[in-house]
Amino acid sequence: MDVAAAEAQAAEPAGTARALDGLPEPDVEPERFWLPPVPVTEPEPALTTDRDLLLRQLPTPPPALGGADLQRVLRDWYR
Repeated sequence: MDVAAAEAQAAEPAGTARALDGLPEPDVEPERFWLPPVPVTEPEPALTTDRDLLLRQLPTPPPALGGADLQRVLRDWYR
């Protein structure tokens, strides 16, 4: 093996360095790793809907589980 080929092979990245080659350096602060996350100032948006929406989407339970009576009982619990 000649010296030029060995130098070319040594200059080529190997392993994960090959996958990361050419990517820009991330803009991070390593000392931030040990700090708690920044608190969320406002709650995440949520869909407001009726509480028994799930019950209305499901089919009537089989008679072995209580049928329509079970739905009425669960609907009371969801309110």
